[in-house]
Amino acid sequence: MSSIVRVSHSTIRNLNSCPRKVLFEKILRLFPAVGSIAMRYGSGYHAGMEAYYKNNKDIIKAMEAVVEFWKKPTIQTFNEDYRNLESLLTSLSLYHEQYQHDNEVVSGIPEKKTITQILLTDEEKVLYGDIAVDFVVVIDLILEVDGMQWVVDFKTTSVELSYMASRMRKMVQLMGYQFTAQASFGSINGTMVYYHQLKASKSRKTGLYGETKTDFMKFPMIFSNKDYADWRKYVVWNAFKMQKAVDAGFPPNFNSCYEFNSACAYLPLCDYPKWDMDKFLVMEGFVVVPDEREEVSNATE
Repeated sequence: MSSIVRVSHSTIRNLNSCPRKVLFEKILRLFPAVGSIAMRYGSGYHAGMEAYYKNNKDIIKAMEAVVEFWKKPTIQTFNEDYRNLESLLTSLSLYHEQYQHDNEVVSGIPEKKTITQILLTDEEKVLYGDIAVDFVVVIDLILEVDGMQWVVDFKTTSVELSYMASRMRKMVQLMGYQFTAQASFGSINGTMVYYHQLKASKSRKTGLYGETKTDFMKFPMIFSNKDYADWRKYVVWNAFKMQKAVDAGFPPNFNSCYEFNSACAYLPLCDYPKWDMDKFLVMEGFVVVPDEREEVSNATE
């Protein structure tokens, strides 16, 4: 029987940065005690937008969901800047004003992690061994927009949206949304990314942030059969590397210890005199954050 190797976009990204990040984040669920406010803002925006669409574009329900999310106790702590509850509520209100009359209807709410299984050909098994690959995605919503079915992903950023869209044109996550949804839920046309930009400049003199810039863009993406063939090769290749990383005990990638004048957050663990995972789980500066999303397998290639 084939051994199952489970991967996702974020797992592959961590693997290619440093295999130990897979161990720390995906297996031990170990994260820096001070979390990213950008990611917290993005999660809050996700919560608001999901509530907005699940409740027939009810902006009050969306704001209530955001307030509940923001006030919920967290294991990590966060240093707020211009990305805070007030700016989050303002962004939702602006989105509602701009898009409330768009022809969009919720046609699916997966709720859980969705898995599609890739079975290797005999030729691929010669290269990679007898493995099968589970590719995992978390789908926010499936919307019918003007009669077409789209997997919708909400993304927040501080950069210009046209630049963001061009960077993600071949993102394995967005391709995986379409291909996994097509295998699991039927007639899906593609992936629709709902981008949201929130940006503010910080004064070097005062250290304070200026006025925020808020923008939105809906960007449809339809991936071809060729895209699927390339995506499949990429996922299988990285699943093979994941298996080898596990077999090798998650070796470090020293090229990722320092990037862009900053050190990897996990460097204190790697530099600890003794490799002791029990110690790492209680080490000062780190916390264990459980994964709250359940998994369910939906489709086999």
